[in-house]
Amino acid sequence: MIYKHERSQRIKGEDLPNEILLQIYPYMPLQGLIAARGVDRRWRSLVSQAYIYPIRQRLLELYLYCLEKPAFLDSRPDVIPHIIPYDRDDYLKFLPDVIPEEFELWIREWPAYGVIGWIWPGLKERLGVCKDWSFTCRCNCIGHCPPFVKTITFHQRVANGASGGLDLSSSSDGILFHAAAYLPVGTDITLAGDISWLDEGENEMVSIELTVMCVCTCTSDGRRYWLVLDGKRGGEKMKGVVYLGNGGVDLKSEDIVSQSWPDFLQLELDCAKPCTHPGGPCSAVDELLHSPKLGL
Repeated sequence: MIYKHERSQRIKGEDLPNEILLQIYPYMPLQGLIAARGVDRRWRSLVSQAYIYPIRQRLLELYLYCLEKPAFLDSRPDVIPHIIPYDRDDYLKFLPDVIPEEFELWIREWPAYGVIGWIWPGLKERLGVCKDWSFTCRCNCIGHCPPFVKTITFHQRVANGASGGLDLSSSSDGILFHAAAYLPVGTDITLAGDISWLDEGENEMVSIELTVMCVCTCTSDGRRYWLVLDGKRGGEKMKGVVYLGNGGVDLKSEDIVSQSWPDFLQLELDCAKPCTHPGGPCSAVDELLHSPKLGL
């Protein structure tokens, strides 16, 4: 016979042995791991010991890093009121089928209240102002739906006698690529004719294709942050790279800001500066200079 008091007994978190928790944690999404760390000291310790998928582990480390930065903590009152619900799966449908995994996982699992700076698809304001901190990216281009995505074909500069393939090391003048064409995403690009911007002593040995997304428009000279979503014909090695550029013909080695999306977000946090003069409302000129359509 089963007595009533036996049926009402429930297992509590403190009753779960360490071995069970270590088997559960690898299946938890990022927000579940964040919540698990807040249960008690034992759970927090076990999260750090468990095997976590490397990309999710990197995002968890980024979140914990945020909690130590005054720029992140002080900006919550300015950012959180502008957060709105959005369908994460629907947002991803506007992007190419194969995108950097760390960016996709960030879209799917990053907590909305953990917005870094002003970069988040679920922010209702396109231009953001924080009273106490100035972030590099004030214009939230990825908040547009659909996002601003385009395909660029580049000629890679290769010196005579050099082997083919993508090399992210700097050339003599720092220029890695010359842009040849800008076409809608999904276009089958085939370079033809005598199109070339190469200097004497160089060969047009490699032409790569990059699918990029505008992350933010941040400077008055028209330069933008671009995330490489995908690459073809040798551009695969640049997938996930964030670079600073414009709509011109050159991509230079010093334009590459970070090698991954989490690294870029951490850099955005590290580069935040205290505001000496709190910013006011954005003027019409400021809005024009930060328009994602400018220079696309």
